[in-house]
Amino acid sequence: MSADYQILDWWRLHGGYDLLEETIWIKHGQVDVNGGLNETADPQQQVFLRSSMDLPWRMEFDAALRWIDTIHNNNGATPGTVPAYAEMDLRLGWHATKNVEISIVGQNLLHDQHAESGFAGPTQEQIVRSVYGKISCRF
Repeated sequence: MSADYQILDWWRLHGGYDLLEETIWIKHGQVDVNGGLNETADPQQQVFLRSSMDLPWRMEFDAALRWIDTIHNNNGATPGTVPAYAEMDLRLGWHATKNVEISIVGQNLLHDQHAESGFAGPTQEQIVRSVYGKISCRF
């Protein structure tokens, strides 16, 4: 489910909610020692909210907030979870000309790092906070 709302000529909101109900079963006569659990590793719920603003002097400001539910995963006989998390991304852009845009972006700003998949432990990849600049040229 999602919705868009134009608050003002220069300000837009987009919100969304995803609900995923999975039911996995084993075909009659077949055997799966893990009961189909290896086939799923998805969050049951996700919530998104994005704000986009067209500011004076050819500038734009975007903010995105997301919440992702706990992920339950399985690797053979080893069950695991990835904890639920919330994160926020921000972007400030300036259209220097019709074809050139300069922006600064911050991603995953609420935490130093967080897991999005895998199993807890030293080999689990962590998504880290990042800030970067970008120059786009359109031809």
